[in-house]
Amino acid sequence: MSEKDYDMKGNKLNSKKLKVELIDEDLHLLMERYHYEESDFTQLQHVYYALEPFVETKVYWEYNPAYDFVEYEDYAVVAITLGNYFDKMQEIYQDSQNLREAYMMDCIGAELLMKAYQETNGWIQSETALWSSKIEFIGEKYPLERMAEILEHMNLPKEQEANTCIYCNEAYMLFPLKSAIYITALQKVKPEEPAECLTICESCSNKGCSNRIQEKKANGEKKEKDNWTYGYQKIFGK
Repeated sequence: MSEKDYDMKGNKLNSKKLKVELIDEDLHLLMERYHYEESDFTQLQHVYYALEPFVETKVYWEYNPAYDFVEYEDYAVVAITLGNYFDKMQEIYQDSQNLREAYMMDCIGAELLMKAYQETNGWIQSETALWSSKIEFIGEKYPLERMAEILEHMNLPKEQEANTCIYCNEAYMLFPLKSAIYITALQKVKPEEPAECLTICESCSNKGCSNRIQEKKANGEKKEKDNWTYGYQKIFGK
């Protein structure tokens, strides 16, 4: 059963903890996406097992809140986080100069968020009988300033659930770091492709995202550096 509350403007705020996890098949897909060698699998698996107990995934969403900047007739606004403990674990590895493991955690976090999008879109469909057809992250189609507006409107728990409290600073950087806010357009017909997979890449303007389906250059080589995540750039100073 989901937890249900009402925000200060009277719209229903849905929330619950999600159990998202990666199996070996997911880790092998991660290795392909981030250009790891097969020999890296054991280390990646160990890093994931060390990180897993500290992942606390929480999702909040509203159906058709009264935002005048959204053009869709039916939509949901979603906020997801893997929790603050994830950040603390990554900081421990980074501060101890275990940079390779810290980057592995960054990759694992991105994969867990993708799983969370899938779980959330399925939950929204079960509650509204509508399908997610498109995902638009704040900072792409919508300006970053909308992030603070959405978080204020959701009026998320703070002290009571400090680990999963989502907030942004004055520069509109989300905390915990492995968090996301997006708007998903809803429709009555099931789309051909899940919104959290191919349609994210089709509608997203972030060409450098490591989750983007690989594009090849004219000579057939992958543009690996273009796929570095923010976390990779932060850790290695690229």
